[in-house]
Amino acid sequence: DMSSVGEAVATLLDQAGAVPILHLIESEHEPRDWGELATRWNVQIHRLTGPLNFVSVARWIQSSLRTPHLAIQSPRSTSAPLRLAASLGAIRDCGAELFVSAVPDMETETEEVALETQRPPLVPWSLVVRRATFVDIVESASGVALVTEADFIKAALRQGRPVAISADPLVTIPGAEGSLPEGIIHGLPRTMAPPPERVHPSQPASTRRPYACDVVLPFRGQLNYVREALNSLLQQEWATPIIHLVDDATPFDISDFLNEWAAHPQVRVYRNRENVGQFQSFNNTAAYWETDLVAVQDADDISLPHRLYSAARMLELTGADYFGGAVELFGDEDLIRPVMAETTTLERIPRADYRRSFYPEWAKSDYFLENPTAVFRVAMFRELGGYADFGTRLMNRTSLDTEFQLRCLYHGVRFAITRDIVTRYRVHPESATQDRQTGWGTSPRALSIRQVEERCRVFRNGGFDPRTFGALGRYAHLTERWPGPS
Repeated sequence: DMSSVGEAVATLLDQAGAVPILHLIESEHEPRDWGELATRWNVQIHRLTGPLNFVSVARWIQSSLRTPHLAIQSPRSTSAPLRLAASLGAIRDCGAELFVSAVPDMETETEEVALETQRPPLVPWSLVVRRATFVDIVESASGVALVTEADFIKAALRQGRPVAISADPLVTIPGAEGSLPEGIIHGLPRTMAPPPERVHPSQPASTRRPYACDVVLPFRGQLNYVREALNSLLQQEWATPIIHLVDDATPFDISDFLNEWAAHPQVRVYRNRENVGQFQSFNNTAAYWETDLVAVQDADDISLPHRLYSAARMLELTGADYFGGAVELFGDEDLIRPVMAETTTLERIPRADYRRSFYPEWAKSDYFLENPTAVFRVAMFRELGGYADFGTRLMNRTSLDTEFQLRCLYHGVRFAITRDIVTRYRVHPESATQDRQTGWGTSPRALSIRQVEERCRVFRNGGFDPRTFGALGRYAHLTERWPGPS
């Protein structure tokens, strides 16, 4: 019924506080005359074959999507003027992955009650979801039939995805007042999230194409760990890493080790004249990167075989700039539980052997993306000015990843976060967060945390130039290419 479609479209194009990019989906067998709508700058018309359900359509038009969020609009419903602004604001402020309205006139539970009771009935056609969350759920569906928006919401709730629920009737079906239309989601309990997947079950191997990615691996001694990290990168599936191996002034002669790896066609070797730390070492290789993506690789961690492929594919599908995932903890059993408590994710995770990246609450200044899993677009990293400089060598070993994440967040960088484990994180007493010089409770770490908080107050005010806070190139003169064997 084109009259009801026209009313639905009109309520979307008349949103307050948000500008929608509207994708009108029609069947190839039932073309419509869209008239003036077809000429609007923010309207795209897609004519598709096959079933026009939410999941199949959203996957089909992925390459046409232009923003970090995706909303569904039923042609039989209308949207309140503040629907999109309210939904996006709730997602941002709460760090939620999706937003959905409760049935009008039914109160949502308080947080304390909700943990032990069922959710209120939900309106599936009020769904607004982070685009990266859509990709993460659908790509990992493993044959589960996700078709409608209700199927998608149920899958998200079963996985423990953080959801913002509003009792405001932001979407209504004219004439349906006082009744519950078909499709309402009833009776889903609040359950703890299951463990993340170890293997990303996305595309069939026959349809994959390999991705190229620079990887920066700074180290200082601990050559056994470094060798494991290097081998994990060279064993990546459907990805071709270019590895930038940086010796951060190891205090003993490792010429044979450097010469060995300099002979490998995928490894570029460097040496720092001074110990500047892992983040400045990362910055200093930027001039030598050869691809459009760059990944973090801590010297004591191990990348799982699907890590770089999963990151590159998710960035491609979502148009995002910054990827993060989950890490599996291994190593010193006595330290694993304290390391779990280093982030605010502990209360969300039912096991003690992994940590998960998550979308942050807007007003907080917390570490939210596991840096050992990070993959960036090179252009974004350079535009933001790279990692910061806190002034001293020891302070520069602490909290610079947190500062960079928050600088990206408040500058509007797009994040894509998966629940998959992509990196094994080694827990040991000599790591930067555990040792006696820069670990938790030390003066350098306390000072760097204070610096992050001060900067974050500036970031939240908006309008800042991110390059002001970056240190890209500042210490470049201290890093030189290793000549290799003579």
